[in-house]
Amino acid sequence: MTGANAYGNDAGRQYTVRVPAAGFLAVHAGFDWEGHRFMSEHYHALVWIDHHEARIFQFNATDVDSTTVRSAHPHQHIHHKANTRGSGHAQVEEGFLERVTQALMRAGAILITGPANAKKELVEHMERVHPELGKRISGVETLDHPSDGELVALARKFFRADDRMHSQLGR
Repeated sequence: MTGANAYGNDAGRQYTVRVPAAGFLAVHAGFDWEGHRFMSEHYHALVWIDHHEARIFQFNATDVDSTTVRSAHPHQHIHHKANTRGSGHAQVEEGFLERVTQALMRAGAILITGPANAKKELVEHMERVHPELGKRISGVETLDHPSDGELVALARKFFRADDRMHSQLGR
């Protein structure tokens, strides 16, 4: 099987695929005892997030599990409003941030990336609502719109260095 086929649609907001090192796509989805979808048990996770979607990659040395979580308002445009206090930017919807957070609950170390303020809002949400998960954030980096392959390569490089500085048992 080749190509970028998406399998399993969760009300148009989320799907999960496995991308093995060989480069082909196959369905990979799991469910917990309450019937909620979850990703694999990989230790490392990278999130690329903007106001419309979050692309989440959990991986090890040989394969990558990928999930996309979409905002309930994907066509909302965020604009700066002249003559207003603050930035004038609308905040990311709280439900979207929580769905992204839930997809990361099993990760041991998390790198959060993205082009704008959504990554900062995700960090704040995680630290406020799920402080134990917030402690597992290893870094936050600004990235424009890289490909999935570029994101995974960046994450592997980042975590090679990060793992040398932290014990995976003591995180």
